[in-house]
Amino acid sequence: MGVFARSCFSTLVSSREAGRKVAEEAIGGADAAPAVLLAYASVNHDQAGFLRGVHEVLPTGTAVLGCSAQGIMSRGVVAEDGYLAGAIALGGSSLGVVTSHVEGIHVDSAAKGRDLGRSLCADLSGSPRAVILLYDPLCGADMDVFLASLFEEVRCPIIGGGASQPHGPMVRTFQYYDDRAFSGGAVAVALDGTFGMETAVCHGTSPVGIEMIVTRADGPMILELDGRPALEVWQEMTSAGQPDLENTAALAVGIPADDDGLYLVRAAFGTDAALGGVLLQASLPTGTPVMLHHRTIEGVLGGTTAMARDLSARLGGRKVRAVLGFECGARTASFLGHDRVMRENLELQDAIGGDPAWLGLLAWGELYPLGGRPQFHNYTYPILAITD
Repeated sequence: MGVFARSCFSTLVSSREAGRKVAEEAIGGADAAPAVLLAYASVNHDQAGFLRGVHEVLPTGTAVLGCSAQGIMSRGVVAEDGYLAGAIALGGSSLGVVTSHVEGIHVDSAAKGRDLGRSLCADLSGSPRAVILLYDPLCGADMDVFLASLFEEVRCPIIGGGASQPHGPMVRTFQYYDDRAFSGGAVAVALDGTFGMETAVCHGTSPVGIEMIVTRADGPMILELDGRPALEVWQEMTSAGQPDLENTAALAVGIPADDDGLYLVRAAFGTDAALGGVLLQASLPTGTPVMLHHRTIEGVLGGTTAMARDLSARLGGRKVRAVLGFECGARTASFLGHDRVMRENLELQDAIGGDPAWLGLLAWGELYPLGGRPQFHNYTYPILAITD
């Protein structure tokens, strides 16, 4: 078989049994051991127990990687509450796979990105076709720095997202590699071979028409906008009296990315009331012009519809074997509501058509190439479709 792909979703309460179920069903029907199993589980699960269950049924030679999830998507499913687990197995004669990981990515992020890239390329004759990357968004790493160094080694599209946990106070996320669940790291799978692929992304914010300059910053922490405390500006624009993330998350900054009005969107990922700062996941140097953006329901849903049409046209009737999605967790049930999220994703699945294996992560930060280089985004929905 050119490309083997099969996915599974579970709501079993037992972490071990959930791991067994998603692994067993995902590898079912394969002629040989799949190259990799990509797995997600909610933090309600015992993470180590989930991975034990996976390895109890996994054949020798199948690599495992993944992360914790706010929510998981599968065929006809978008779930954000309870005991959730999902997995997708990938393999076949047309799909080569190399996996690797690094830990402590907030310490010398540039070196960690290079190390990961070199490890992924060590067993390849050239650059991979694509890299799927999952990382810890809570450890304080500057993802622009990490991505730039990784890209210098792999020289291919990088797509993926930040590990997540239930919507609400940010506590801890987990990354999975082999039989370990840990925090503060990044895990990646490089794809190589003769398979086909298409990528797509949509945004969910609109500019509010207010342009400002970053007048003081410290790495990913914006301290001043137009000479005023950044948190004060954020709260003023959102009419929020308290420095909590739920209110500040309604606003984002857009960084002009080209001359066609396209922006890189960065959302607040934390606040520092004492410093008056707003924390992002990637740095904005002093002097950077930004346009304030806000989320809109129409923007989110309209963007997904347009992406679905464009992706369907580019696929041109090819057999889609697998779809991996990384939708921003701030777009979904907490903003759109469950019914709209279901409708959004069912329409996307219908537009792509067929019956591909499907696994989606509700991510805390999204990765998608722009202008030929990997970029960090917020409030977006990147897609990778693997075809014959």
